[in-house]
Amino acid sequence: MQIKLLTSPSDECISLDWAKEYLRVDHDAEDRVISDLIPAAREIIQSQLGYYVGLQKVQVTVPLIKRKGRKITPRTVGHMRGRTCIRLPLSPIISVEKVKVISFEGKEEIVPDGKYHPNLNTYPALIILDYEDKDTAVINLTVGAEEPSKAIKNKILSTLADLYENRLGPLVHKIPLTSGICP
Repeated sequence: MQIKLLTSPSDECISLDWAKEYLRVDHDAEDRVISDLIPAAREIIQSQLGYYVGLQKVQVTVPLIKRKGRKITPRTVGHMRGRTCIRLPLSPIISVEKVKVISFEGKEEIVPDGKYHPNLNTYPALIILDYEDKDTAVINLTVGAEEPSKAIKNKILSTLADLYENRLGPLVHKIPLTSGICP
């Protein structure tokens, strides 16, 4: 499963002033750095938890089969009388914008509304497709909590603090020297 971000949230749930207060920064010299680290911290938490903060549009590409040599088997939850059930481990899913299937020959087909059935109230969310002989599904979704819980905000702030504290540190030392150029 591949998840591609199509649009980021228009507003971050953590303001620059709140971040500076949390980090105990009382000057403006680091504003740009902190502003750049806020969305990075949010994205780290989103990828760790599968919980999206702020309304965003994402595209999920799901292989519907797995190949082992010549054997092809369903990769999803299961097939039910000509249907394919797909698990989407994203939360919260607000709406399904578009569903597209791709055949084994590479032909793309947009799935009409009556041919897919989303159940967004479960975790993981499920989408049942009235197709069973397709190779891949591409699903466009709107995801994200407009107002995340205090626990999520605190986790973002904690991650922001780690990023800010180590902004010049360990990441520089983890880059392998493969070009043969010595500093």
